[in-house]
Amino acid sequence: MIKISLLSIILFVSFIVLAIYLYFIEDKNWIVIYEGSHSYSSKAKEKYAKLKASGVRCKLKTITPKFSSNGLTNKSAITTTRVLVHKKDLNKARKLIE
Repeated sequence: MIKISLLSIILFVSFIVLAIYLYFIEDKNWIVIYEGSHSYSSKAKEKYAKLKASGVRCKLKTITPKFSSNGLTNKSAITTTRVLVHKKDLNKARKLIE
């Protein structure tokens, strides 16, 4: 028979709470400042590099849906690249990329 201690249960529940926090709440601290389709991904990368070099907390995220609305996949047509900045660095980021 498996013995499960109270400490093990507390650690497991703490891990689940932390995972939920990181997945749902932490994402709310990031704001999309630029989004471009596949043909504009190099522009997004340039903006990201400029922000990063200036000390702005930022992320570069590429989103490729598995299927388009008609069920066919044309990745270059539907892929988007996003530049996200931390909400505390938003004003600095806007000044830099204007």
